[in-house]
Amino acid sequence: SQKFFSEYSRNDIYNSIEECATILELDACVCECINKIHMISNPLNDTTSTLIAIIKQYIDEHYNENIHLEDIAKQVFLHPNYVSEIFKQETGINFSKYLIQKRMEMAKIYLLDIRYRVNDVASLVGYNDSKHFSKLFKSYVGMTPAAFRKMFA
Repeated sequence: SQKFFSEYSRNDIYNSIEECATILELDACVCECINKIHMISNPLNDTTSTLIAIIKQYIDEHYNENIHLEDIAKQVFLHPNYVSEIFKQETGINFSKYLIQKRMEMAKIYLLDIRYRVNDVASLVGYNDSKHFSKLFKSYVGMTPAAFRKMFA
């Protein structure tokens, strides 16, 4: 808890508030600050569970973007190595594997909709290179995106 608190200082809070241009931004900022303070004041297990929930939510909302562990760490005001260690410890898999799982599960859903080409699905789940996407999909699912679509759509 103390480590987290030292990385989220009073100046960070003031700077965040000063950057708010609208009431909505200020409201979001205050809520975020309250969440951070809540995490600091909770026992370690609650803090870790909350941290993992925040990370998973961020991945759920941004899986289709080019996100990295460093982006996640910035969101929770912690060092990337620490976030990686806690995430692996709590979930049993590392951040990149979790992100790939999320993307592949979403890809399966998109592939069931014949309006989307495989290239479109790749892009929708965060991959600019459809060949790379297809290779990852085959590795994860055991068949190509086209074969998956043929079998289930």
